[in-house]
Amino acid sequence: MDRIALSIHTVELIERRFNFRYRSATHFIEVFRTYYGPVHQAFVHLDEAVVPIWTET
Repeated sequence: MDRIALSIHTVELIERRFNFRYRSATHFIEVFRTYYGPVHQAFVHLDEAVVPIWTET
């Protein structure tokens, strides 16, 4: 770890904004449910009776 710190001279951050675009609120939930880890885990642990509320079209 020290080697890495010694080889870094500067760190530069550039703020960028990205507009997420989804076809619908349902599509938004579907994408995050499938691909975003924390949301995916939340849905894994939901009671099966609750899941249809979030997947209705």
